Amino acid sequence: YETGAAGIVDRAGAETLYDDACRQNNSEGCYMLARMDHRAGKSKRAARALDRACRRNHAEACTGLGALYEHGVAVELSKIRAIALFERGCEHGSAAGCARYERLVRRPKRHARRTAVR
Repeated sequence: YETGAAGIVDRAGAETLYDDACRQNNSEGCYMLARMDHRAGKSKRAARALDRACRRNHAEACTGLGALYEHGVAVELSKIRAIALFERGCEHGSAAGCARYERLVRRPKRHARRTAVR
């Protein structure tokens, strides 16, 4: 229903189906609900759905939730939590999670520019 693959676009119907699936502990349903919510500007609800999916080891949900923590969108800004979520996403098969984990963990420290004192 979400994309109209069956000839009918019914986003409300898709949201209902995803929500029902999520309530039945289906990680993909939670993830798809989160994607719809995020696109609709419902970031807090999206974060909750991503959290539910990630707790069920959905790799992309962990990565998506990590991005929210990295930037403080709908959740408290926490680089430490973001790193842990990216690592979890990576462990479960998210290439994006692996890349984001590496970027944050191996990011060179920024040093203050030294100026010559004469």
